[in-house]
Amino acid sequence: MAYPFESFDVNPEQIKSPKREAKRTGNRCGHEPTAPRFAIKEHPYQKTWSTDSLDGFGHHRKSAWFYDVAARLQEVYSYPRMLPALGIIYRDLKSRQHRSEAREADCALMMAITHHIELASVNWQEGFCRVGRPSKEGFVYYDSKYWMQKTGLTLSRLKRSFKRLEKAGFIRRERRWVERSGGRFKGLATMLLVTHAFYSALGLLDGLKDAAHFAYQRLKQEADKLQTQVGRMLTCAVTKAKEYTVKRKQKSAARSEDYPPTSPKHWEAKLSEPQILEFRHRYLSLLLERGSGDPESLYREAYKSLIMQA
Repeated sequence: MAYPFESFDVNPEQIKSPKREAKRTGNRCGHEPTAPRFAIKEHPYQKTWSTDSLDGFGHHRKSAWFYDVAARLQEVYSYPRMLPALGIIYRDLKSRQHRSEAREADCALMMAITHHIELASVNWQEGFCRVGRPSKEGFVYYDSKYWMQKTGLTLSRLKRSFKRLEKAGFIRRERRWVERSGGRFKGLATMLLVTHAFYSALGLLDGLKDAAHFAYQRLKQEADKLQTQVGRMLTCAVTKAKEYTVKRKQKSAARSEDYPPTSPKHWEAKLSEPQILEFRHRYLSLLLERGSGDPESLYREAYKSLIMQA
């Protein structure tokens, strides 16, 4: 899968030209103020895109709201006063001047972050969105290497951009770790949250509500569908279990023809359960009275006496 900035590399011949070399400043990162490298260059719902096209991240097209945010961030690059909180940070920076490459990094990073938020679990009470994806093991957050690949930024530029966005109040980060044996700790990917203040400053908070509502409804429909399938499976399992039990009972039902007349089961198969005990009692009485003899005759006599009495 191609990463977003691979198609926006700088032409080496332009870098070597004297006119180009005279204008270049900074850390030679390939930044062009008049042609910033954004993850998404155009809106995927325009007529120039096909129905099965992919966006700058190599993903299939999502809700139009995602790309509305990307289009608004491209405007923020040219007009940073659209986000006053971030514009103040640009102006108050002492270690680095207000440069266009900082705006490029911040806009590209916020495009990538917005594209990876989990809409179905938006927290409206505290006002934030989780950035990551759910899995069987739990919610998965992305590390710095992932954001470097998605934005095309170096690690130093990525760290500075995270600090600026966090200082502006647009994102929140919390470190995570797990304790290992021997009192050691292993660091995990930092938990990243996007505050609703960012989308409110862009004027796209209502679009976030609509996109989150549709994502929740779609997830609910999938859950209901899965629950219906599970219910059908349980119903089929219970029905099959009942059929199997009935078949076993029918198969295990004794018949008098299956046993010889010298066997007590031959006579007991002709009687009901209440009569079986009385039949055994009469057989024992005849056996004690007459002693050892032909068992078939004793069974027959006990059976006839029981039937005649009934």
